[in-house]
Amino acid sequence: MAPEGRFEVQRPLTSVGDEHVCDEAYAELVQRERHYRELVENANDIVYVHDLDGNFRDVNAAATRIYGYTTDEVLAMSIADIVDPEWLPRALESIQARVKGEPRSDAYELLTRRKDGSPVWVEVSARILYDGTTPVAVEGIARDITRRKQAEEALREQTRRDSLTGALNHGAANAELAGLIETNNGHATVAICDVNGMKAINDTYGHLVGDRVLRIVCDALSTGDAIVGRYGGDEFMAILPGKSRDAAEAYSEGVLTAIEATDLREDGSDVRIPISASIGLAVYPDEGQKLEDIIKLADSAMYASRKHRDTSTSAAGDVLSGEHAAKLVSDLIPLLTMAGTREQKLGLVANQLSVGAGYDAVNFEVSGDKPATPQEWENTYVRAPEELIEAWTQSQNDTNDHPLGRYLDETRKPLFIDDISVAEQLTPPERQLITAAGLNSALVVPMIWQDRLVGMMSVASKRVAAFTAWDAQFLTAVSGQVTAIVWMTTLVEELQLAHKNLSKAHGDTVMLLANAAEAHDSTTGLHIQRVRSISEAIAHQLGYTDAQSHEIGLASVLHDVGKFYVPDAILRKPAKLTDEEWVVMRKHTVLGAEFLRGRYGFELATSIALTHHESWDGGGYPNGLAGTDIPEATLITSVADAFDAMTNDRPYRKGRSSQEAIEELERFAGKQFSPRVVEAMVRLYERDAIPEALPPSEIQPAAA
Repeated sequence: MAPEGRFEVQRPLTSVGDEHVCDEAYAELVQRERHYRELVENANDIVYVHDLDGNFRDVNAAATRIYGYTTDEVLAMSIADIVDPEWLPRALESIQARVKGEPRSDAYELLTRRKDGSPVWVEVSARILYDGTTPVAVEGIARDITRRKQAEEALREQTRRDSLTGALNHGAANAELAGLIETNNGHATVAICDVNGMKAINDTYGHLVGDRVLRIVCDALSTGDAIVGRYGGDEFMAILPGKSRDAAEAYSEGVLTAIEATDLREDGSDVRIPISASIGLAVYPDEGQKLEDIIKLADSAMYASRKHRDTSTSAAGDVLSGEHAAKLVSDLIPLLTMAGTREQKLGLVANQLSVGAGYDAVNFEVSGDKPATPQEWENTYVRAPEELIEAWTQSQNDTNDHPLGRYLDETRKPLFIDDISVAEQLTPPERQLITAAGLNSALVVPMIWQDRLVGMMSVASKRVAAFTAWDAQFLTAVSGQVTAIVWMTTLVEELQLAHKNLSKAHGDTVMLLANAAEAHDSTTGLHIQRVRSISEAIAHQLGYTDAQSHEIGLASVLHDVGKFYVPDAILRKPAKLTDEEWVVMRKHTVLGAEFLRGRYGFELATSIALTHHESWDGGGYPNGLAGTDIPEATLITSVADAFDAMTNDRPYRKGRSSQEAIEELERFAGKQFSPRVVEAMVRLYERDAIPEALPPSEIQPAAA
């Protein structure tokens, strides 16, 4: 007799005559039963039998191995002791459905528990055992699919997470909040956090540093039971279950303190990179009953907090918002284009930055007109107390190989000095002088001209650690604009001193000036070389002398010199310009002409710079000139410029063929272009005489 609950093969009753045959059949049956028993016992899957009440009657070794019970322990248990309570109704319902003969899928999943309480996911296939037509037991196979379920869960979780920070992604964060609002009867607070100056950090220090900043902010938010999601590029949402406003405000202050206390330093540098953030809060259900309302309120509170924080913590106050910063940079342009020496212009800019941006001190230091090394600084233009200016100038004159110069030359990046009194980049006398003037922190930005350090721009504040990444971005833009214009002025002044007439000027010096304008507009130097060569060839075709053609070609390269005065944000904008941005862009014709006007030998270049966007039909700007009222040198330059632009690649499109470009010029002859100049260009094309750009060394000035 087999133990209770076990099944074994019983020897069948036979007659005496059949005894030998039956013995053999029985032996074979026993052998087969033993074979199958061994298969079952050694199987990796759980094989079980339980009665209709769920009490186990038989299990294989896999069951004891997987669940940690002995065989006797299992046989004293029911499925209610194994199946997770939340999943037990499903298991019982499946058994009853099969007993009733209802159709069921072959397999279903259940969550079960080991002896130690740890989860085991199983995939169950079961069938009913009958005694005749009466159901008596359930026989099944359960496959351990825990690893598969864990992998599926990990994959699901991965799709819910931001790969950089590990926070929930936008959709998952919304889902968490929606679930919390639906099920939670108490309070919860939503915090929207925005990293201040994220674009400035990426632009100044690179995206790897920017990624570190995002992880730092996410870690600071992930305290206590906060559920954190990355809501946008530089924006996070933290869900605070059960938190009242008082508790949430304490959380917010703690997060902001942790972020600002982070000692983030660029690899290979001891200079600290400041991080700050703004947080807005909204409380459910006190301040909103719907998910979208809560998020909108928290977002609005964040923007209000950031505006207040900007004016209270940024060294330049609220001028660093996009519109204010752009206006301030634009206001500097007239100061730089007016008559006067470089020293006078920088003094005016320093004063404007101090008054307009709210910096307590502004200082420009530049090298000589022909800098030998970055450390040979000359001249100081500063908005600060007079006694400080004199003492500082004397200190600088007595210092060779200045630490600031070395740092800027090596890194080409802004330097934050949180506490001037201990700054290693300043000499002891300098630290003493500056702190005596009541200044406690500073930001130093390099002035770069054609990949060469030619100066430094410094601002200071009476507060410790007053400067942020926004200040760095804003001042880097100012520095680039000021450096370009000041050094262009220097080039022109040198050119005027060296030459009496543009036609006698060294081509490479003029080309240097034009190349500077082209670099500001992100186009190649070869473009202006080609425009020069094509303009000169068209002039020849129209009957101009060699000297006249050379003068037109050389003057044509300065047609876009006014783009120096257009902020990089507009010139390099990939999207369509706004109406306001177009107003600024179109000013480059007038500003370019003003820059060249009055300089001896630049009369023709001035005319071309002013009128090169006029159209033959009068639809151009800035003055709406039409027909022969437009100087023919300008009409020549316009055709040459358009042809070269159409036939060469740009980052946003491939260049057209010469034939397509000629057809386009003919299509717009009498509208945008002079018919006479277009005809001359067509003749050059038909003769295969459109020149390629020549290297500057091969372009000779015309004879006097």
